[in-house]
Parts: sequence; structure tokens; C-alpha cells
Amino acid sequence: MIVLGSAAGERGLGADGAKLLGSWKKLAFTPAWTRAGGDGKTWAWLAARVSRKAKGKGRTVDEPYWALVLALRDAKDWEIVSVHYGQSRPMPDDLPGCVQ
Repeated sequence: MIVLGSAAGERGLGADGAKLLGSWKKLAFTPAWTRAGGDGKTWAWLAARVSRKAKGKGRTVDEPYWALVLALRDAKDWEIVSVHYGQSRPMPDDLPGCVQ
């Protein structure tokens, strides 16, 4: 498991990455744009533009992220092997079908 976030405290490898990913279970993200691929049998990827509600200066704001998730499937189930997210992003006009 590899987790790459936008700050040093949001990165982890192996068991540390899995623990970090587990700590995000309570975060609620709303997808605005998604693309997925892979062979559907042994590997898959998901790229998404998501946002979450965050408190800022006396009000709630939508905090946008780009996310990439990579998964592998063994004989039993799917396993997430890599997660990357960040807030640096291209403008929606640069990506056909992307909604801000």
C-alpha cells in the first residue's frame, strides 16, 4: 500500500499507508467527475474530481481534490494498492467532460 497526500503527514507505505487510508473512512467526498479503467479482472484504476465540506472562516466551503486509486484483485477480492490525492489541479476547461 502506498498513500501519497498533499502534505508530509498524509503519506504512508505498507501498514502505515493502510492505517492512514483507514483514518479517512469518516470523510465524505462528493464526486464531480470520474473515469475508470483496467481489465476488470485483475487490475483497475479510478481517477476522480471530488470535493468535501470543510469549515473555513465561519462558513462551510467545498474543498476540491483530484484523486487516483489503483487496485489489484487476487483470488478472493479487490485490494487498494495505491492512493494519491492532491489539491493542485488543472482548470476544468483543460479537461473535456470535467465539471467544477
